[in-house]
Amino acid sequence: MNLETLNLDLLLSKETLFAASLFPYLGFLWFLTRTPDTPRLA
Repeated sequence: MNLETLNLDLLLSKETLFAASLFPYLGFLWFLTRTPDTPRLA
């Protein structure tokens, strides 16, 4: 197994994709709390 294949497998692993997808989601939630037009949470 060469190094490029190993790096590609690490980059595309489920855990990496999950971790990377958390940042836009958390940013979206933060933006919602900063916008005065959104209703407050119950």
